[in-house]
Amino acid sequence: MQAAKRDLVNALVVIVFCGIAYYGALQIPIRGAAKTEADFFPKIIIGLLLFLAVCLLVSAAYQLWKGKSAQREKVAVAGFRQRFAENRKVILTFVIFAIYIFLLQEIGYFISSILFLFALYLLLVPGKKRYVVGIIGAVLITVLLFVVFQYGLSVYLPGGTLF
Repeated sequence: MQAAKRDLVNALVVIVFCGIAYYGALQIPIRGAAKTEADFFPKIIIGLLLFLAVCLLVSAAYQLWKGKSAQREKVAVAGFRQRFAENRKVILTFVIFAIYIFLLQEIGYFISSILFLFALYLLLVPGKKRYVVGIIGAVLITVLLFVVFQYGLSVYLPGGTLF
């Protein structure tokens, strides 16, 4: 029951975030020089995220409805440390993402994306980590996304002061 309430709140937060992000995507200037504009990919990602958030919302609402009819459960108010421990990876993922956004403008797409993907690898992969696999994967994904955006979608990725 507590997980369903948490999922419900998270789904609502993500839906609000999607609205704000979509408004931000509408602010991207349209130049008319390419097949697809710079706002194309963010709108796709926002739409996909919105769809997943609605699915989570429906699932959580169903779990709450099913749980309330079955039995009442005592819910203890958890402290900040317990909530942080439960959601540690999610919170740290957002922190890493915020650092990535800052670094993207400062040092450019290539270096910041490799650092971002490698940091996520270190955070999300359980057990023994293979650093070489993480670095190679980060480099390959970064190059693949660069080729898709640059040549497939004609969207230029930001360059920074270093690269």
